[in-house]
Amino acid sequence: MKGLWSGAGAFAFSSAMVLGVSLVVCGAADFFVATNGNDSNLGTIDQPFATVGAAVSAARVVGTNMVRNIIIRGGEYFNVAVMLQRAPGADDSGLTIQGYSNEVAKLYGGMLITNWSSVSNGWYAAALPTYPASLVSAASSLTDWQVRMLFVDGNMAVRAQYPTNTYSLFYTDTGGTTPLHYSGTDLGAWLVLTNAELQVDFSWDQQTTGARAIDVADKAITLSPVISNEPGLDYTGVNSYRVYNIAQGMSSPGQFFYDRGSRSIVYWPIGGKNPNSSECIVPTTTRVFYIVGTSSARPWGITFSNLSIAVATMDLIAEGGDGDSQDTRSEEHTSELQSRQYL
Repeated sequence: MKGLWSGAGAFAFSSAMVLGVSLVVCGAADFFVATNGNDSNLGTIDQPFATVGAAVSAARVVGTNMVRNIIIRGGEYFNVAVMLQRAPGADDSGLTIQGYSNEVAKLYGGMLITNWSSVSNGWYAAALPTYPASLVSAASSLTDWQVRMLFVDGNMAVRAQYPTNTYSLFYTDTGGTTPLHYSGTDLGAWLVLTNAELQVDFSWDQQTTGARAIDVADKAITLSPVISNEPGLDYTGVNSYRVYNIAQGMSSPGQFFYDRGSRSIVYWPIGGKNPNSSECIVPTTTRVFYIVGTSSARPWGITFSNLSIAVATMDLIAEGGDGDSQDTRSEEHTSELQSRQYL
C-alpha cells in the first residue's frame, strides 16, 4: 500500500492491538459518514457527514479524553485525502476509522471520468478540467494532474510502456552523468517530451524521471528532474531503461497514457467496450490518508478497519536513493483493509 498510507516518522505496526481503542475512559463519540450525507449535518447516523474529513474535524473537537469512532456507511467516496495527527491542535490519538458493519465502504483518492470520446485505433480520450483548487490538500503533494493510474471497473489499466516487446532499451553512458545517450534508433524526434517518463535501472535500484530535451544528432536525452544518484549509473552493469506514458507504448487493449499537452487521458478499452459505460476513476491525490509524526511525537492508536481503499498517484520525483521510493508506487496498488492500526 505504498503511497496510500504515508508517514513522516517511523511507526511500529501491530494488527494484534486493534482492540486497544475499545478501552473507554470517558465514554465514546461516534461520527457517521454516508454517501447521502452533508458536511453541515451533525454527524449522527440519521444526519451523517458527507466526507471523512468533516468527521475527523468533528472528532478533534471532542478531544482525546473520549474514544472517537468514525463510521463510514457503504458506498463509494471520491477525492478522499485526509491528514491525520498533524500538530498543533490536531491530536487524533485513539481515533478509529471503520466501515459500517456488513457494508462495504470504498474510499478512492480519485474522481470519476465520464466524458470519453472515440478518437482512433479503437482508442478513447477524456479531457480533464483545470485541476480544481478544491482538490489541493495538505495530505497530497499535487497541485496539478499527475495521471499515472487509471482504474476501470475495479481493475487497473496498464500504463503504456515502450518498447512494447517487454524488453528494455539501453544507454551507452557509464560515467554517471547525464544526459543519457541512447543506442541506435531506439528513440528519435518523435518522442513527446512532455509525456515521456524514463525508468532508469541501477544495479540496486530504479529511478523514474521526465525528459526535458532530446538531441537526435548526439543521441542524448536530458533528464528532468535529474536523477539523484547519477554516480550509480556507473555501476549498473546493464545500462537499461524503458519509457512510459507515450503513444508508441500502446500495443494492446487495456492500456492508457496521459497526454499532458491536451490534458487528456487516452485509453484503449478491452473488447471495444465504450468506457462511458464503465466506471473509470483517475487519481486526484498522492495519499488517501497521510499520518504525520516523528519518533518523538508519534500517533498512538489510530485504527483503520473494514475499508476498501484504492487509487492514488505519485508526483514526479526520482525514486530510490534517499528513500523516496517508499512513497512512489501507489499507482500499482489497491487494498482491502480489514483491520490495521498505527501505533
